Amino acid sequence: MNLLELKNVNKIYCQGESEVVALKDINLVVEKGEFTTIFGPSASGKTSLLNIISCLDKPSSGKFLFDGKELSGLGKKDLDLFRENNIGYISNDFDLIPYMTIYENVEYAARLVEKNNIKLKNKVMQILQYVELYDLKNKRPNELSSAQKKRAVIAVVMVKEPVLVLLDEPTINLDSKTADQIMEIIIKMNEDLGTTMIFSTRDLQMIDYAYKIVGIKNGKIGNNIEFESWMYYYGLRECLFFL
Repeated sequence: MNLLELKNVNKIYCQGESEVVALKDINLVVEKGEFTTIFGPSASGKTSLLNIISCLDKPSSGKFLFDGKELSGLGKKDLDLFRENNIGYISNDFDLIPYMTIYENVEYAARLVEKNNIKLKNKVMQILQYVELYDLKNKRPNELSSAQKKRAVIAVVMVKEPVLVLLDEPTINLDSKTADQIMEIIIKMNEDLGTTMIFSTRDLQMIDYAYKIVGIKNGKIGNNIEFESWMYYYGLRECLFFL
């Protein structure tokens, strides 16, 4: 069953008197529970695409449907509310409150969805165990390694139980070993919790974790027959690659 669908989506930014086409005629379907990888070089349109899907931005034209509901015509207030209730966003930054402990960071996020104090504590403890940070719950962000901070960010996002999680190049500033550890946690959450995830990357090594790839270049995605053997090698169900 489809969770989201983009139909002929375009995004144009105005810079003075000129226009910059960030996305052109994007057609994309993501099914519920799917792990989709958006692959492309810098300035290819990955972040613009994620901004549309996350409701941080609106398409200049085209339709965006989420669970059958069209969001393209909603105003900013309604989009903000929809995003808060449905979508988690993990960037390549460490979005943690520095003066709070890791437990407090996760608890703060959890209070947005859980008011019962006993259930709240259990929820926070469970997610910290899941990302292997339970023993470090009383540490502050500056006392953690890069890998531990990234796992803490994942806990903050996942504790709110979003329907969809977007990951904008979350491994780009990490060494390969740390990146692999983070990806293994993300894949495990997708498989165990059934959370739909969309992961963007420019790192070809991260393709090893892909199930479905959407290639994007110059704001466009599309099929290319030359990738059929490569797609078969990786066992991918679907591959949309550069036009």
